[in-house]
Amino acid sequence: MFFNKPIKEIKFNDVLSFCELKTKENFALDYKEEFPKNLEKTIASFANTYGGLIIIGVEENDGKPVDKPKGIKWERGLEERVYSITTSNITPPIFPEVQVCDPVKDKTFVIIQIPQSTNTPHAIENNTKVYSRTGNISTPEELININELHWLARHRENAINLRNEIINSVNDRYYSLIEYGKVNIEFGELNMYIIPAYPTYLNVDLLKLKNEITSLEVNTLGNSVFPSFMNTSIKIMQNGLYLFIHNKGDLGEFTEYTAFNTSGLLFHSQDFGRIKKGNDDLPKKTVYLSQIVAQYFDFLHFYKNFANQINIHGDYKIHVALLKMFKVLPVYIGYNNFWGEDPEPFMDKRYIYDRILTTEVFNSKESIINEVADFAVDLQLGLGFPYTKDQAIKWLEEKSQNINF
Repeated sequence: MFFNKPIKEIKFNDVLSFCELKTKENFALDYKEEFPKNLEKTIASFANTYGGLIIIGVEENDGKPVDKPKGIKWERGLEERVYSITTSNITPPIFPEVQVCDPVKDKTFVIIQIPQSTNTPHAIENNTKVYSRTGNISTPEELININELHWLARHRENAINLRNEIINSVNDRYYSLIEYGKVNIEFGELNMYIIPAYPTYLNVDLLKLKNEITSLEVNTLGNSVFPSFMNTSIKIMQNGLYLFIHNKGDLGEFTEYTAFNTSGLLFHSQDFGRIKKGNDDLPKKTVYLSQIVAQYFDFLHFYKNFANQINIHGDYKIHVALLKMFKVLPVYIGYNNFWGEDPEPFMDKRYIYDRILTTEVFNSKESIINEVADFAVDLQLGLGFPYTKDQAIKWLEEKSQNINF
């Protein structure tokens, strides 16, 4: 998520522009002035944790890139040199993405994108040492102890168990708040979450995150902001933060819950059910699908900021559930952006959308629109209305004209 484009499209000037931001080295980012002798140590430590990005050719001062880094001398075989290290000096081997920028005045930058591995532990020095990434500038990699080694040996299984534990914990808190507040969401309940596909425990300062998280809010497609920090206070829970809003007014009850976990989970639930009169002048249970699609866009937009803030990187599991939908009338985004209504109510109890998203989804506004368009098509087809991706992209581009990334 550091560059707003795929790694193979990164140019020399893109690196210079990125360095002007003065992004400090962290859990998922490392600068190297020259081609390092122990590159395998950094690559393996990234793969053993959350993955990350190495930029070779950038001198740093106190973890921040210096002004106008010079790059390294361009020569043939730089990409092959990286692959030789990752396949010969690391066990089991790692296969990162590598970009050698087109040279400018015989200088280049080498960008190495290391994915989070599910085939851990990755060892170096003849399979004798295993390192993890710390995020500490003075000691960015540390030797793993026996307990951590056991974790890495069963990394995929442990990570999935941790992922389920985090999701269940945050979900349980939501329904406890619903029960405690005697909240009744009769129909049209939206639940969505995104979390690293294989999360791990992160050393995140929870109080610092609480103080900083409001700065991550985004402008929404509905001309508001997400999350709704202004409407309630931020509460602390184990390994995370949450917001809970329940209001009663002339238009009925409104409920919203958003939770943030330090292992990278973002969870959001909201009441989208509305009562409106039909052509027969009788009240109908309705859900406006445009609001669901817009919420998904805002959700991913905010997660881009949140993931950067806590320095996570890799693939993500996304889950969207529209619950309590039996006999609810969906109000569709119609052809040519006109509203359309299906006279028949939805006859299933729920709609579910599950995907694994790659980190490239968060590269740019366009890549997020592309994912949200896929969701919009799946949602409307799932609820019985024909819709094309071109229509969805057109609608999203129009709605997001004033949204900056």
